[in-house]
Amino acid sequence: MEPLTITLMAFDRLIAISYPLRYHTILSNRTISLLIVVIWTIGRLVRAACVDPTMYFKIASTLFNCVLWTNFCLIIVSYMRIIYAVVKMSSSTHRKKTFSTCISHVVVVACFFFPKMKRLRKVSRT
Repeated sequence: MEPLTITLMAFDRLIAISYPLRYHTILSNRTISLLIVVIWTIGRLVRAACVDPTMYFKIASTLFNCVLWTNFCLIIVSYMRIIYAVVKMSSSTHRKKTFSTCISHVVVVACFFFPKMKRLRKVSRT
């Protein structure tokens, strides 16, 4: 659930920065509700796949890696688009505000993903 939620947060920031005037149209209550249902469904499937980790370790591990890397790639793509939108801004004040808005999410992404990736490298070496 956590990587999916963090990815949604990156998507929210992307829409807020890239399309500020269309933000409420794109992320309407219906869209947010649909995204939440999708995240809960995917999270539930992942949990169901991890019922007995000793018996299904390879399947659970592969599924976790797919979810983790897919979400990390989506976050990277979102932030690349955000950086592109910020570079196009003419005012340095607006750029600073935009980066200060995103910095808290970048810290969360780093704190969540980097230890997991480091652990995955250790597991893959053994």
